[in-house]
Amino acid sequence: METWKRKYVILLIIVVCVLAVLQVTTEAKKIYQYKFYYYRKKPKVEKKFRAARLLCINSDECKGLEGLSLTNCWRVCMAAHCYDEIYAPDELEQGEIDVRSNSFKGCWLKSLPDMNRANL
Repeated sequence: METWKRKYVILLIIVVCVLAVLQVTTEAKKIYQYKFYYYRKKPKVEKKFRAARLLCINSDECKGLEGLSLTNCWRVCMAAHCYDEIYAPDELEQGEIDVRSNSFKGCWLKSLPDMNRANL
């Protein structure tokens, strides 16, 4: 009877360990989903985007900031609602490749008044 209890305890420990490993691996595979906005690179749009970005970089709110803080600042300055939709739920980390930048540009472009978009 004693060996049956040992086998049961060992089996229980193995099951708990396997479940713990599975939980860790599934958490690591979670991919952040963000709202996608279509954006197609066009010279006029890129020029307007860079001009708006430069205005925000030189604004009082963003002066003196560097790196990721500066990037977040000019994005909020350009289109706070786009930043809130795309970046706020899962902010970029230092060194992370920004795969959401085109969605941000698409959101920003969509937020422009229709008469400004017609000229682009």
